[in-house]
Amino acid sequence: MTISRLPLDQLHVDVRTIERELSAIWQRAADEREPARTSVTRTCVLNLVVLTFDGMHGVEPATTVIDQLTAQHPNRAIVVGCDMRAAAPYLDAWVQAHCQLPAPGRPQVCGEQITIEARGAAAGQALSGLMLPLLVPDLPVMVWLPACDALNQPLSQRVQRLADRVIVDSTTAAQPLAMLRTLAELTAQGVVLSDIAWGRLTAWRELVAGLFDAADHREHLGSVYRVTIDHAHDEAAHAQALLLTGWLASCLDWHIVSHEHGGVIWMRQQRQPLRVELRSRAGHSSGIAALEFSCARARFGVVGDALPDRATVSVQIGGRRQMRQTARLDVLDAATLLGRELQWLGIDQRYVAALRAAAAMA
Repeated sequence: MTISRLPLDQLHVDVRTIERELSAIWQRAADEREPARTSVTRTCVLNLVVLTFDGMHGVEPATTVIDQLTAQHPNRAIVVGCDMRAAAPYLDAWVQAHCQLPAPGRPQVCGEQITIEARGAAAGQALSGLMLPLLVPDLPVMVWLPACDALNQPLSQRVQRLADRVIVDSTTAAQPLAMLRTLAELTAQGVVLSDIAWGRLTAWRELVAGLFDAADHREHLGSVYRVTIDHAHDEAAHAQALLLTGWLASCLDWHIVSHEHGGVIWMRQQRQPLRVELRSRAGHSSGIAALEFSCARARFGVVGDALPDRATVSVQIGGRRQMRQTARLDVLDAATLLGRELQWLGIDQRYVAALRAAAAMA
């Protein structure tokens, strides 16, 4: 739909002007659709606040994701592109609508976006008072930070007070291991967090959990003496391996005993020692590459294949192969991953437990 720019002063954004322009966009959309007898429904189920701090460079990718979210999560998005280092203070804003093609006989559902460009420290301070009046009342407020290091920005910290949930991606941090500790501290302070890096691990967690669906497989969990997790050769992948380890530890009541150089973590399961090895694998592009449980009389494994959406699941008991088959490993785009996090309203206790365990190991 047409993007409407607003007549604004250098450091003033009139909320009433924004609302009038949004109403005008919807009226024009309805007038355009009337000959085709297809109604346009202005729908909003949540507020999505997106903060980027690299000028306007992050606004276009965020807008693309928001457009893809419209069908399942129609929202009012407030997308802010900040450049706090600019010398001259400046604010600009414009509005637009996001509409998906409707199914036959269904109304066209649309969401709306308010984009704000802010330059200079004074403009950043002015944004704090602007944000609250732009939110649709009585709807959840989700704050998405595409760059995780933006958590340290004063504007982000002020906006977090308005949020029902803060969504980040810890793999985008300059120091992902340190970020795990920062996120754990925020959860301890009561901030409700989602980490898209945790969402990427969902397929791995499901495959690993599926290995132990059968009762005769679960009985071997008490005799695990070694777990190996292979991951890509970068710190972000190592942080994901720690999150996966934290999930295992929190689910299976493993307790951290000590660390060794080279990614070795000693744990205790009841009174039995347990060695967890996190190994970087050269040539693997990103994330987790493989996971294996070694038990007294069995082995269970999930190994990523050459195709990014495939993995091989295997079980050996008593030295004999019980199962070896190919399983699907969903590779999700940014909009799908973000959409999954938008479905949460409460605290994801499983994530919090895994995060705190991972932070302790990091």
